[in-house]
Amino acid sequence: MKQIKENSTPQTNYLSKKIVDATRIAALSELFHELDSDSDGVISYYQMNQESLNLKRKECLKDLFEEMKLQKLKIEKEEFINACLIIMHVQIF
Repeated sequence: MKQIKENSTPQTNYLSKKIVDATRIAALSELFHELDSDSDGVISYYQMNQESLNLKRKECLKDLFEEMKLQKLKIEKEEFINACLIIMHVQIF
């Protein structure tokens, strides 16, 4: 069998990672805006549009939502994105 040589360089891998990271952040930003039921820039457990979430997303975010409920947290978009990235075990940039 022939071995396939990788054509990617460290620079290409870095740029690809940046594109993937930017896409993840954009998707999480959009999700935040879907959850922000009153469009005030913060979400809390009791003021959140959870109906827009499918079952997979609800399951993935249940620990975050439970923590928000127990501590009566209100979080902004950046905090939400960072928490989601931690849950997903993703290190950006």
